Amino acid sequence: MPRRRPASGPRDFVAIADAFARDAIADVDGKTHCVWIRHAASRYLRDRKTAATKGSAYRFSHVHVNQACAFIEMLPHVEGRWDTPTIVLHESHVFFLANLFGFRSRADGNRRFTTALLAVARKNAKALALDTPIPTPDGWTTMGALQVGDQVLGVNGQPCRVTAVSPIYLDHE
Repeated sequence: MPRRRPASGPRDFVAIADAFARDAIADVDGKTHCVWIRHAASRYLRDRKTAATKGSAYRFSHVHVNQACAFIEMLPHVEGRWDTPTIVLHESHVFFLANLFGFRSRADGNRRFTTALLAVARKNAKALALDTPIPTPDGWTTMGALQVGDQVLGVNGQPCRVTAVSPIYLDHE
């Protein structure tokens, strides 16, 4: 069932990120959060506390976190059973975005982190539909038409080879 945005107005994304961090740290038996998430949560809360002091090189910007998350939640989610008027961020994504957009340099206002990697484990709905358009050096193809050895355009815009294909999954979310 798609998650729906509460009808009570704008969400406090910083409060959501803080609650996620506290919950992750409290999960000492690791049933919900791995050790790396618990470490990240500890660092986040420690850095939030440090950022509140005048001597810190960084400050924490509620405004930037709320703007980034609110913008993403204005975007439509347009495929499958998640087809909804707009995206609703999971609390883990809010936590990720709070780390990325929240910490700002006191000297120049720039973000502390300008590059981030969000790695998602297997079986967490990362598959693409077979009709997803894929750019290649020779034009467009679809995900379902790709085979090992084909060339596609990578994230840097340069050609790269398809080295593996996964099975086609039917009736999956």
